[in-house]
Amino acid sequence: MSHAPVLTIIIPLAGAFLITFTELISARIRPVVLIPVTLGHLGAALSVILQVVEQGPILYTLGMWDPPWGIVLSIDSVSIVFLGIVSAGSALLTVFAWGSPREAGGKYAVLRLLLCGAMSGAVLTGDLFNLFVFAELMTIAGTGLVALKRKGESAVAGFTYLMFSGVAGTFFLFGVALLYGSTGTLNMAQLAQRLTEVDPTTQTVAFVLMVTAFGVKTAMVPLHFWQPFAYAAAGGTTAALLSGVTMKVNLYALLRICYGIFGRQAGAFDDVLSVLLVVGMVSIIVGHGLALWQDDIRRMLAFSSVAHVGYILLGVAGGTTAAVTAGLFHAFNHFVMKVALFWSGRGMSSVIGSPYISRMNGVGRRAPLLVGVFFVAALAIVGIPPTNGFASKWLIALSLLAEAEIVAVLVLMVGTALSMMYYTRFLSRAVQWAPESFSGRAVEDRRLRAVGPLVLLAAVILIVGVLPELATAFLEPAARALLDQEAFISNILGAAAVQ
Repeated sequence: MSHAPVLTIIIPLAGAFLITFTELISARIRPVVLIPVTLGHLGAALSVILQVVEQGPILYTLGMWDPPWGIVLSIDSVSIVFLGIVSAGSALLTVFAWGSPREAGGKYAVLRLLLCGAMSGAVLTGDLFNLFVFAELMTIAGTGLVALKRKGESAVAGFTYLMFSGVAGTFFLFGVALLYGSTGTLNMAQLAQRLTEVDPTTQTVAFVLMVTAFGVKTAMVPLHFWQPFAYAAAGGTTAALLSGVTMKVNLYALLRICYGIFGRQAGAFDDVLSVLLVVGMVSIIVGHGLALWQDDIRRMLAFSSVAHVGYILLGVAGGTTAAVTAGLFHAFNHFVMKVALFWSGRGMSSVIGSPYISRMNGVGRRAPLLVGVFFVAALAIVGIPPTNGFASKWLIALSLLAEAEIVAVLVLMVGTALSMMYYTRFLSRAVQWAPESFSGRAVEDRRLRAVGPLVLLAAVILIVGVLPELATAFLEPAARALLDQEAFISNILGAAAVQ
C-alpha cells in the first residue's frame, strides 16, 4: 500500500535538512533540492487525496504499532481539504518566490519547508500530543519567517509572534495534560470514547483551554491584536502563507478538537459553539472596522483576515451539514482570495517603493496586471457576484437563515458593506491619473514566476464563483465527516491499518 501519507510529512522536513546541508557547499545546488521536494510533496498530497476520494478514509500506522498504542495518521474527507490547501499553497509559493533574493534564499526555503512539513503533520495526525508537536514546529518556523528581514520591526514582530503562539501552545498543552491524566490516552478516537468518564469540570476546563489556544492562533477577536503587526512586518509573501494557509491549519485543529474529540457529548459543547458564533460576529465588525482605518496595505489585509475568520466561524459553528459546508467553502475561498491579495499588494508596493495606500495614486498605470488581479480578488473578498467569495457568503447566509440567526445575517451584511468601503478606497486611488507619482520607479514584474500564480488564483476565483458546485461537491462530504464523531472514531480504531 502507498506510503504517501507519511511522505507528505517526511519530504518537506527532509528537504529542509538537505537545503541546509547544500548551503554549506554552494547556493547553486538549492534548486536541485527545492524543485523535487516541492513536486514530491505535491505528488504525495495528491496521491493521498485521490485515495481518500476513491477508497475512503486511510489509517496509516507508524512503527507497526496499531492504535491506540502507536502513532497513527488518520486521513478522511476533512483532512484532505486542508492537506490540499497546504500542498497548493506550498507549490504556489515556490513559484512565486523564485528569483526574489530574500524569499528564494536558503534560510527562507528551509523555514517554509519546515512549516510545510509541520502543517501536513497537523492535518493528518490522529494523536493529540503529536498535534501539539506539529503546532509548535509551525510556531518556530512561522517566527523565523516573520523575523527573517532582520529589521527592528521584523525582530519585534517575530518576538511577538513567538510569545503569543507560545502562550497559546501552553494553554493547549495544559488541556492535553488534563485529558491524558483523566483518560490515560492521547489517541484522539480513544479520547472521544472515554470522554464520558471524565469529570465534567475537568472536561470543560480542558475544552476551554484548547479552544482558547487555537483562538489565539487563528486570531479570533479579542485574541487578534498580535496578528496584524506580525503580518505587516513579515511582508506580503510570508503574510499570504501565514494568513492563507497556516491559519487554515489552526482552524482545522480547532474543528477536529471540537467535533472529533469532544462532540455533542461534551457538556460545554453547545455553549462553546454559541460563543464561537458570537465571536465570529464580533470578529467581522472589529476586523473590518479596524481595516477601514489602515493606510498600510499589509495591515489592511491583515485586519481583513481577522474579519474573515469571523465569516468562517459563522459557518463551522452552525453545527449543521449545510452550515459547516459553507464555512469550509469560505475557508478554501479565503485561502485563494487572500493569497492573491497579499501577493498582488506586495507587487504594487514594490512598484511604488512603499506599502502605503496614500502613495498608490495611479499605480494601475504602471502595474495594470497586479491591479487587475487585486481588483478580482477584492470583488471576491467583499462578496460581489460572480466570484467565489459571493458564493460562500451566500451559502453561509442561507444556513444562518435556516437556523433563524437573523442577527448573524445582519452582521454579515454590515461586514460586507464595511469591506466594500476600504477596498473601494484603495482601488479608486489605484486607477487615478497620477503619472508624476512614479517618476523613476520600477515597473511591474511580468515574468511567468510572478504572473503565473496570480493569474491562476484569479481564474480560480472566477471559475469557482460561476461553478461553486465544483467545490461544494468536494466539501459537503467533508462537512458530514466532521459532524460524524462515530465515523471519526471508527476510522482510527476500527479501520484496517496501512503498513
